[in-house]
Amino acid sequence: DEGFLASIRDNGQQVPILVRPHPTQSGRYQTAYGHRRIAAAGALGRRVRAIIKPLTDEELVVAQGQENIERNGLSFIEKCRFAHALERRSFTRETIGQALSAHKTILSIMLSLIERLPADLIDAIGPAPATGRRAWSVLADQLDQPSTLEKIRTFVNSEVFATANTSDEKFRAILAATSDVKRTAPRKEIWSRAGRNFGSLAVGEKKITLSIDLTHNPEFEALVLERLSALKAELSPEKPPKEDDL
Repeated sequence: DEGFLASIRDNGQQVPILVRPHPTQSGRYQTAYGHRRIAAAGALGRRVRAIIKPLTDEELVVAQGQENIERNGLSFIEKCRFAHALERRSFTRETIGQALSAHKTILSIMLSLIERLPADLIDAIGPAPATGRRAWSVLADQLDQPSTLEKIRTFVNSEVFATANTSDEKFRAILAATSDVKRTAPRKEIWSRAGRNFGSLAVGEKKITLSIDLTHNPEFEALVLERLSALKAELSPEKPPKEDDL
């Protein structure tokens, strides 16, 4: 940033940076915020004015996250990726929410979207600064079917996609392409007894939906719940919940 560099050169460093003592290397420091000022001072061959303050790992991450958002103006999907990276480093959701100034409900959505959206497609789209949470959620819903995802990956390598000039245009092109993919209708079975339908089973590409009419068959409730509980125990033994799930 030539403008920022010129300001430091002409007016000096007006605001000190914040650092903490390095946890393992004596005489060295880790920057909480002020990375641009450090880079400018280095380019000008000047010393850096700094405030030295002991910070926990959590306090350091919060300071770095807030500076990163303010400095770079992270897009929604970039914030999602940042949150996911912090979670993989075992920071709590409370700390991540403070770093991003995000409510816990929004943070949960952000982390869920990163799990649902393939990383290679996010890379292909880019930051998409004008594209918000609702649009990304719609795309995630559209990509739920493996057949759709496979066709969209092919579309990303097409000349049509290559003509998109901006990251937001690339997002809109992919979203439009998902609408053109023919959906595979789930296979559905109707269950009946004594000439009366009492339930249905729909088998899709990614989920199975079982519906039982208890109005005329109340005795099925205990039976179905018992069988499903046994199946759940067989397929996935219960594990103690994580702290964040409580």
